[in-house]
Amino acid sequence: MKNSQFNYFLKYDSNTVLFNTLTSRLVLMDPLLENLYQAAVENEEVAALKAYHETFYDHLEKNRFIVDSGFDEVEQVRKIMNTIDNDDSRYYLIINPTMNCNFKCWYCYESHIKASKMDENTVENIYNHVINIFNENDRIRQLTIGWFGGEPLLYFDKLMIPMMEKLGEFCAERDIFFDQNITTNGFLLREDMIHYFKKYNLGHFQITLDGNRFVHDTVRFVSKARGSYDDILNNMKLLVRHALPVTARINFTKSNLDGIEEIYDDLHDMSSEERKYFDISFHQVWQETATDLTDRLDYLINYFRERGITTRDGNIPNNLVGSCYADKKNHATINYDGNVFKCTARDFNETSREGILNDEGNIIWNEKFHSRMDIKLRNKPCHSCGILPLCNGGCSQVAIEANGEDFCVYNFDEDKKREIVYRKVKDILHKQAVPA
Repeated sequence: MKNSQFNYFLKYDSNTVLFNTLTSRLVLMDPLLENLYQAAVENEEVAALKAYHETFYDHLEKNRFIVDSGFDEVEQVRKIMNTIDNDDSRYYLIINPTMNCNFKCWYCYESHIKASKMDENTVENIYNHVINIFNENDRIRQLTIGWFGGEPLLYFDKLMIPMMEKLGEFCAERDIFFDQNITTNGFLLREDMIHYFKKYNLGHFQITLDGNRFVHDTVRFVSKARGSYDDILNNMKLLVRHALPVTARINFTKSNLDGIEEIYDDLHDMSSEERKYFDISFHQVWQETATDLTDRLDYLINYFRERGITTRDGNIPNNLVGSCYADKKNHATINYDGNVFKCTARDFNETSREGILNDEGNIIWNEKFHSRMDIKLRNKPCHSCGILPLCNGGCSQVAIEANGEDFCVYNFDEDKKREIVYRKVKDILHKQAVPA
């Protein structure tokens, strides 16, 4: 028997926690058991634990903190990854109706194209594509549409409604489960849209806030005299009043973390029923280089949780079980111009495209796509890494951009990795403490 390569010993409050990043199981240990186990690991005599404390040994074995000496844990991760990424039960199609946007956020990676709008030919090709997918594979029983952009609601009436109607009718005829989500700035939401969201199962909204009212309105504004914070917040409240789930994504930097508590003052009138459909997720802006934000972030997460707002740390990876859609076989992102991509976290330009949608509704994939689908877990440093099941080697986009060089999304910094594990453990213990 051997110690799992995915085990971490951590100090949490006054306890020692043994945590396994693959199983997400943990055990709190007193000093005697900790010393016993640490000694067995250091001397490579894990099997000898059975003679000293059989109950403890059996618990470790049952929960896979210790595994057979010849067991290949990396291969186990690979099998899980392949099962998830090659799942044949759902097809996930992201649609960019436009690359235009009504805001110009300083950190946005996209090139906004003012006159961009999906034409009727591309719309028809998308319908044909969906029909082709379900004709070719009868194991797929769910179609998920993700609306992205640009700002998709710019063309809600002209594009989204007719596409939702036609795709929804197709799924109803074939007895296929149809659901949708949208990433939107939320400014253009209207009450008359609710009918369509409900009818066609548009069941999740990700809407961004850039800080409290003052800070947000310096980033997202209609004009020098008019911000967007109040409109967006009121639209979030409109959605949850109709039992439509909203994630408020708070994009943070060192400078805008101050005063974020004020957002709660603008949310406190949400009823307990409405709060069931609302959560906050904190995400560090990708250009932000500050590394000393942990204490402030922890304070804010606890601040909102203590006041009854479900709050998540969006910087905790769960990339094996919750792998990126771009890593999945049954996924495509179709741009307004018919160019096809996998990753939505990079600009949608022709040099980055991985395919094109033709007039028969078929995607003609290029070499970029085939390289992506064959690149996961080829990075050798990942094979000996303790957080592989959390990080999953980064996403396929990161692997592509490494261009064959050894890489680590945490810059081979073991302290950063331990911090990730600590935050994961903290999140698990929080969830266990919260009544269902």
